[in-house]
Order: sequence, then structure tokens, then C-alpha cells
Amino acid sequence: AVFNFAILHHATEIENAMKKLADCLIPDGLMFNEEYVGPARNQYDDKHLELMLEVNSDLPEKFRSQNTLRPPLANFRIEPSEAIHSDLVRPIFDKYFDIVYERNLNGGIAYQILWNNIEQFDNDDLESSKWLEYLLENDKKFSSNFAVPILFWYGVGTPKY
Repeated sequence: AVFNFAILHHATEIENAMKKLADCLIPDGLMFNEEYVGPARNQYDDKHLELMLEVNSDLPEKFRSQNTLRPPLANFRIEPSEAIHSDLVRPIFDKYFDIVYERNLNGGIAYQILWNNIEQFDNDDLESSKWLEYLLENDKKFSSNFAVPILFWYGVGTPKY
């Protein structure tokens, strides 16, 4: 078995990496993945950004993210491999592996709002719980009707031969 926990979206040569991972497995070997599969470099389209901003503005001020919800490309100079080919993880996985199990983990709304903001929701009080639930409900709603892309995915596959 091979276990990937959020590494492939950093691979600059993702196809080569995925091929090598498939080649190292025996025919009934398994590749387990939990991965960011959203837009490369977190460059969400305008409609997606608009929905995130709408949900963020619905939150009481103390729970709102103060971060830019679509990071400028200049931010990626610090970590140039961050989400470099994240949009290719699924199609290339499908090229080299047969999926035996998968589950979309959503994240299209909640991820960017909670990123660097989770401490505001990390209390055991009713208000924190209420607004975290609101955020997660919107995440599920907009992901399930495909208004926003799935950002996180869990999948298990066997190599194609």
C-alpha cells in the first residue's frame, strides 16, 4: 500500500510521480489518498469567490476571515510548489489507478474562511458552534449542487496494468 496525505498537490512533476507510485505497487496493491484537488494555486473563479465572500459576510464580524479568500499569485513565491498542479491530481490519478472507493470531502466554502481563522471557532460555546455549523452547512450545500468545486477528496485505487 501507498499512503498519500496531501503531498501530491505539491508535486511539480505530478504525472511522473503518479506513474512511479502506480508502478511500485503490486497488481492488487492499494493507493490511499487524502488530497487537495481544488483549483491550482487556489485561484478560485469569480463565482466561487463571490459565494465565499457572501457566506463570510453573513458571519458575525468576530468569525469572519480577514484573509484574502483568493490569494494573490505573488504569495506563492514563498512556497512555489503549493497547489502547483492540484487541479490535475484527480485526472492523473484516474489515468494510473482504478478507483475502488472515493469520497468528496467538500471544502469549497469553509476551507478558505477557516484557513488561519479556526481559533475563532475553537471554543466550546454555543455561538462558536452555531456559526461553525452554519459555515459547514453552506459548504455542503454549495458543494453538493456543484456551485463550488470540491476542494478535498479521499480516494483509494489499484494500479492499472
